[in-house]
Amino acid sequence: MMLKRLVLFLLFVVCSAGTASASGPIVVTDNAKLMKIGKWLELYADHTNKLTIEQVQEKVFRASGQDVPNLMITPYTHWARFSVENRTGSETLLLELEYPTLDQVVLYEQQHGGGFVKKEMSTSRPYSDREFNHQNYIFRLNIPDGETRHYYLSVKADEQAQLPIYLSTETVINQKNTQRNFIFGIYLGIILVMALYNLFIFLTTRDSSYLIYVAYIVCVGLTQASQQGYTFRFLYPNNTWLVRHDTVFIPILNGITAALFIQSFLHSRERYPLGHKLLHTVTVFYILCFIPMFMDAYMVAQVWVQAVAMVGSLTAIFVGVKVHRTGFKPARYFLIAWGIFLTSVIIFVMRNFNLLPYNDFTYYALQVGSAAEVTLLSFALANKINIYRKEKEESAALALQVSQENEQLVREQNAVLEAKVQERTEELQSSNKELNKALSNLKSAQTQLVEAEKMASLGQLTAGIAHEINNPINFVTSNIKPLKLDFADLRSLLRKYEHGNGGAGEDAADVAGNPAF
Repeated sequence: MMLKRLVLFLLFVVCSAGTASASGPIVVTDNAKLMKIGKWLELYADHTNKLTIEQVQEKVFRASGQDVPNLMITPYTHWARFSVENRTGSETLLLELEYPTLDQVVLYEQQHGGGFVKKEMSTSRPYSDREFNHQNYIFRLNIPDGETRHYYLSVKADEQAQLPIYLSTETVINQKNTQRNFIFGIYLGIILVMALYNLFIFLTTRDSSYLIYVAYIVCVGLTQASQQGYTFRFLYPNNTWLVRHDTVFIPILNGITAALFIQSFLHSRERYPLGHKLLHTVTVFYILCFIPMFMDAYMVAQVWVQAVAMVGSLTAIFVGVKVHRTGFKPARYFLIAWGIFLTSVIIFVMRNFNLLPYNDFTYYALQVGSAAEVTLLSFALANKINIYRKEKEESAALALQVSQENEQLVREQNAVLEAKVQERTEELQSSNKELNKALSNLKSAQTQLVEAEKMASLGQLTAGIAHEINNPINFVTSNIKPLKLDFADLRSLLRKYEHGNGGAGEDAADVAGNPAF
């Protein structure tokens, strides 16, 4: 057996002439153990993106030395070389690359004659083409017990790429993936519950901030689902364009909804107008990220989105602090929730840059952080209802107090007005009496004047009548004495005539004795 292994090794060395010495094979002995084989890999970066497997064999590989090799963000094709010796008693092992956002993964298995069997999986092919019903890149390794196989792995990605590669039996790999699926199911359940909860509150209150938050929650869930490959597996398994761009497209929507929600939640327009404008600027830059994405400048879009996300996160913290200083209590919940989420993002980034190890803690950090953020902000929004209710009660109490004060003021004003009206009424009545008295006096004076005029007219009339009567009386009176003289002369004449004529005298005596004369 040892001789056979030595022959196989020498054959591999001959077939790989001109290459650096390969590291020893990965010996799999425990079929119940999950092995992470990153540190056994040898790596090479193809800067031309055109090398074939035959050409790559002539290149110098370098030892990885990392449990999870970090390929960073490069436009190059990366190659990994490794050997596997099977001592598990089973003739089948599974090789799993737990990084579903890679664009293309090709596994080359070297045969005894020196040729290679090629197995390829990529996001440019429908999900149904995959051998295993899982979003991760899983390859079946047919290695008879006790034998060794040599492999080359070609990886292409336009975004941050790592190589968390596991090797074990199908049972162990399935157990790990079942656990991953279960935990992600719990996470997705939290996301859906929070989304439905806030959607119900929106339908009840018609407050647009809840609808914006629902959109943000959905985008957060979709972001995690796309990073874990679940969107490709369940939502659009045949849409190769979307599965290639969703790691940019969904984070853009996530950033836009986050900025809109922060503006709505913190009331930045009223409480911090400058911060409101800054968040508007972040939204505009997120929208501009669509330009390189639709131009298929995928790497530029990735870098742009990550830069905007970093600036936007810092802007959100800055605006939250400023709003909190204005005395707005919900800003405290926002800062706590956003701080937890940013902590999980920092852990995720540090894992991507190998500052933290790739383990369950760093793997689930972003899910735990986003779930905690969504939950805390949901509680904050629920508390916002209590705050609104309290403010409404305080406003109602203040309105009642103001109403009572206004009512008291109205009563006092009415009393004052009534007093003034009574006083004015008395003044008017007094003036009316005086006017009535003056009117009576005026009427009396008018009556007197009329009577006086009447009397004057009557006097004038009487004087005229008296004058008219007085004239003939005066005429008569003034003629009495001459008449007497005439009578005396006549009597004298008659006497003389009487003495001259007796008969005539008697007639004259009769005339003289007649009273008519």
